[in-house]
Amino acid sequence: MFHVEHFKRDNRFVSRETFYKGGRTLPRWTQEQHQAIYDRNQSLLISAAAGSGKTAVLIERIYSLIAQDEMDVERMLVVTFTRAAAAEMRERLHRRLQEDAQNNLHVRKRLDKLDRASISTLHVFCGRVIN
Repeated sequence: MFHVEHFKRDNRFVSRETFYKGGRTLPRWTQEQHQAIYDRNQSLLISAAAGSGKTAVLIERIYSLIAQDEMDVERMLVVTFTRAAAAEMRERLHRRLQEDAQNNLHVRKRLDKLDRASISTLHVFCGRVIN
């Protein structure tokens, strides 16, 4: 089961059909996953069981913020609990950005800046704040 809690500030919602492009079929997201990926202007708390797709959803949310909302990757903070999970998230995001880099100049520019993205463990992030 995938659970998303919303703390809404705005009811803006983006249609799922908007993201079927280039003949590429995207994964079929549950309603809760879709909300976690595409809802904006709100804080989200995502909790789900192991193997439920949390990392895939977070990667797709980050990707959509970069590709559709043109957010700069170096302005994002992505934290997790283990170094292995942080490395996996960085690698998955790199692969996801590479998929569209040829067709999207903004994505290509963000891919070039991915090494500056703050994707780390909570402990590493807190250490940087203290220092």
